[in-house]
Amino acid sequence: MTAIRRRMLIGAGLAAGVGLSGRAMAQTQAATLRLDWTPSGYHAPYFLALAKGYYKEQGIDLQIFDGKGSLSTLTAISEGADTIGIASLATMSLGVSQGRQLIAIGGMIETMPDGIISLKGSGITKPKDVEGKTWGYNPDDYSTKLFPAFAAAAGIDESRVKKVQLSHAVVHTSLLTGKIDFMIGWEFTDALRVARQKPIEPPIRYADYGVNMLGGGIFVHKKTAAEKGPLLKGFLAATAKGFDEALKNPEPAVEALAAARPGADKELLLEQLKRTPAYLHTKSTAGKPFGYMAAEDWETTLKFMKQAFEFKTDVKASEVYTNEFVPKQ
Repeated sequence: MTAIRRRMLIGAGLAAGVGLSGRAMAQTQAATLRLDWTPSGYHAPYFLALAKGYYKEQGIDLQIFDGKGSLSTLTAISEGADTIGIASLATMSLGVSQGRQLIAIGGMIETMPDGIISLKGSGITKPKDVEGKTWGYNPDDYSTKLFPAFAAAAGIDESRVKKVQLSHAVVHTSLLTGKIDFMIGWEFTDALRVARQKPIEPPIRYADYGVNMLGGGIFVHKKTAAEKGPLLKGFLAATAKGFDEALKNPEPAVEALAAARPGADKELLLEQLKRTPAYLHTKSTAGKPFGYMAAEDWETTLKFMKQAFEFKTDVKASEVYTNEFVPKQ
């Protein structure tokens, strides 16, 4: 083979390689994930999947941004500022009832972690013990709006509960300093933060008394669901892989999160992540793939939304969620 012939073949090979690379790059889609809050332990699997390239394997160039609450994330997705969001699915359904074009594509926190949090020695070990005690509450919290349903289910005389309205910024401190007797928060985030400073009584969860709504989940604009099916399937497949690995071996997931968000409290994140599995499913979704949502859980969520919130539109469960993009087992 002549030198000229060899150079021609090499050049052709390089051109083919560049062409393949160009096509691969063209197939990669940029996407953003907007969280509900600043990262907690249950967000670590997303950062693990990102660090390990699982989204890249699905052709997704993903960026993860922190959130400022469910309502803020709903707005970001509604207005097209971000591709995929994580927020309270109950709050998302309220947005749908108000005309937002949103749809849930994956469940995450399907059993509510909300419950009564009190310090050790408070005397609050069962629901009725809150009678005569002082509750530091925020009127805008969905757990506050659900308290009457919980009180009815647990046999609490709500009229005997003393209430002090507080902002999120001071409620933990108020509990720790004895200005209030109890607060309501997530068992595996808020309760852990309090417990790191003072011992607490076991939290009393709403869900244990039949009051449960779908919590943090994955949602998109309906236009995205209609036009970007492969991207959403790839996103959920990569996320499921991240959750599977993170729950089996949580330390690397926390390290991935901490690397992306320097200064994060790794010890707290690790404990939060270890407690996450108890909230990922309900009885209706036990044994189902990550992200799968059950019609009966949505019906229950919408029932409580109509009881406790300004949810006047007759929204059907089939209008607010789909399992179309959830990975098969």
